[in-house]
Formats: sequence, C-alpha cells, structure tokens
Amino acid sequence: MSLIHSNFIELGQNLVYLIYEQTDTGFIKVKLPWTEKCTETICNQVKNRKAIAFDYVIIGSGHSGAILAYRLALAQPDKTVLLIEAGGDPLAQSVSPRLASFSSNSAASFDYNAVHNPNASLAYENGARLTRGKSLGGSSTLPNSGSICGSPRNFDEWAE
Repeated sequence: MSLIHSNFIELGQNLVYLIYEQTDTGFIKVKLPWTEKCTETICNQVKNRKAIAFDYVIIGSGHSGAILAYRLALAQPDKTVLLIEAGGDPLAQSVSPRLASFSSNSAASFDYNAVHNPNASLAYENGARLTRGKSLGGSSTLPNSGSICGSPRNFDEWAE
C-alpha cells in the first residue's frame, strides 16, 4: 500500500490527504503524517481549524475512493480533492493471508456483527462477523479479502 500512499503525495497541491481519528473525549483530531509534503497554506488552515473549501470530498480510501480521488486530481489539476480516511496506514499483516487472524479487532478494521437472519449465515447463531478495512486502501488491505475483476465484455455492454 505504500505505492498508493506515494502516488497521493506526488499529487502535491491537487490532493490533500487527511486522516481523522476519534479521541477519548469524543472530539476529532487531525493527524498530518505528510505535513512536510503539503502546501504551507493548506497545512496552516488545517492546523488552525479554519474553513477550507474543496471542489471534491471523497469519504474512504478503499477500492473506489482512492481511485476516484486519484483520477479526479489527475484529470482536473486546477481542482482540489479531499480524501478522508478513518484509519491510518495498513497493518503489516495486510501483505500475507497467513496473518489474516491478526487483522481483525484492530485499529485498522471496523468489526461489525450482522444481526442474525434465519435465512442467511446459518453457521452463525448470533449473526456473522463483518470485518471491513479502516486504513489506506480500505478492505483491500485485509488479508482475507478478495476482489473479482469484471469482464471487459460486461463493461463494453454498459457503454453501449
């Protein structure tokens, strides 16, 4: 995932990347791991909690959010894009499926429990556990996640 992170940093002024986390008191604080990379004006506005206007605001840096923010910033260099992610960098476990059991219940994942449904997830008495990624890359950073590439033929049909 460091490749995705470096691509965003290279976009410079066109892409501002903020990571928010909730504190014990319930307030949101801003972490700026890339302060040296962002423009002086934007960093100072964020530090001073001044209102900043963005042309696009993308919530979540998962499969769709990261790509959308990246492509918007490249396609429209005169526009500003804000990508907001609830988590930080992906865990080291994200590189190996063998470490999947260590990635749940961590700071890098949302661990939801689905309500029991008598017609679904029959192996789970109290509802299935749904782990979703909370880091750069979203659920793609969870080692037990997979993705399915769409058929080019389907995409061609959609275009028609």
